Order: sequence, then structure tokens, then C-alpha cells
Amino acid sequence: MKIVCVKGANMKHKPALVVMDIQEGFFGEKAKLPIHNENKNSFLNDIRELIGTWAKNGRDVIYVRTIYGKWSLLNLFTNSAVKKGTEGTSLISSIYRKGFPVFDKNTPNIFKNDDFEKYLQENHHKEIVICGVFIEYCVSRAAFTAKNKGYKVSVITDLVGYRNKDRFVAILKKMEKAGITLNGKDKYKNL
Repeated sequence: MKIVCVKGANMKHKPALVVMDIQEGFFGEKAKLPIHNENKNSFLNDIRELIGTWAKNGRDVIYVRTIYGKWSLLNLFTNSAVKKGTEGTSLISSIYRKGFPVFDKNTPNIFKNDDFEKYLQENHHKEIVICGVFIEYCVSRAAFTAKNKGYKVSVITDLVGYRNKDRFVAILKKMEKAGITLNGKDKYKNL
């Protein structure tokens, strides 16, 4: 009898936590495009705590950062909050943990960065769990694109920032209808 080993065949597929755009331009003292969630400080603390739990349990945390070129039209829509060469592009230092990858994007959709999806595939991530900002733009684009590409997708609803509460609620309904799992942060406290 011949035994054939397939690379990764018996590998347990753990979800990756995708932390989107927790940057100075959205959260810092001089944020040019701040989130409109009720309690910004507990929002950041809860994300920091979640990242700590994932890291402690040996799970992958992936950071996504938006950097729009100096002449990008997207700067008009973001008040130049994450314009290349500004402090707004920096990840919030208390959230970032060294050793985890950071993927940059210059569009609202992280899947336009081929290295991001390549990383997911090389590390056998078939499921992603998303937190961060903004649900109206980058979070929803990542979630819907990942779902369309065959990934299992979850969004942590109380750890997603928004600019408009009504749009937040409407987008969550669309996500649920599309088969994207919606959970609160408590589901991920004890991995």
C-alpha cells in the first residue's frame, strides 16, 4: 500500500483576525475622519484585548492599513486622513503587535493587494474574522469580496467603526443576507 501525503491535508484551519485601518487618521488626537461610534476608547481597548487573546492562543492577526497617494482622489472623501506622508497613516501603536503582518492598500478593498490573499492561502486561512473601520467602506468591501471568493467570513459587529449609524445597520442586514456571520466580541473572548 502506498501512502500519499498531501501538504496541509491534516492541518487544522484556524481563522485569521483581520484588523482593519486602526490608524491615527481615524483614531488619533488629530483624527481627520473619526469614527462615530458611541465610545471610541472602549472600542480601541476591546480590539486591543481581542488581539491579545488571539496572540496568546497562537492565532494569526493580520493588520490592514490604508495609505492613499498624495494625489489620490480618495483623499477628497477621507479629508486626507490617511494621505501618504502624513501621521494619519500610522497604525495606533497600542493596537499594533510586532511580529504580525501588515498589508497596505490604496483602495477601499484589501483584496486588491495580491499579497494579502496570497498570505491567507499560504497560511491555510479559509476563514477570516474582521474588526476595524469603516463598515461603510473597507470593512464591507473586504467582507463581501472574501465571501465571494469562498472564504468563511465573520464580522465582529461591536468592534466595527462607522460614520453613519443608519448605514451601519443597513450594511449589517446586507451582510447577514449574504451569509456573512455576525457576532459580538464576547464570542471571541475565550478561543
